[in-house]
Amino acid sequence: LEAARTQHKPILIDFFATWCGPCRLLDEETWPQAEVVAAASNYVAVRLDVDANQQVAAQFGVTGIPTVVFLDASGKEKDRSVGFVDAAAMLELLSKHKS
Repeated sequence: LEAARTQHKPILIDFFATWCGPCRLLDEETWPQAEVVAAASNYVAVRLDVDANQQVAAQFGVTGIPTVVFLDASGKEKDRSVGFVDAAAMLELLSKHKS
């Protein structure tokens, strides 16, 4: 939150698990796309393993993974995506919440 306030950027939290197939697909097919990388640079991005951060996942009400949560710079949730999304869908989400 401090980095988001200082940089005046929204926050993106990617909740994942190492054993999660759709999470691996997101890591392999969506996040590496150049357009997604560029769009995600407008965010303070955080990746949280739900197994290592169970309390935080519960705090955000994460019930399925991958879950990508979009917060404004003050920490208020604006949107979320649950499950695998391709690069085009992620770009839509990223551009929708960049400010």
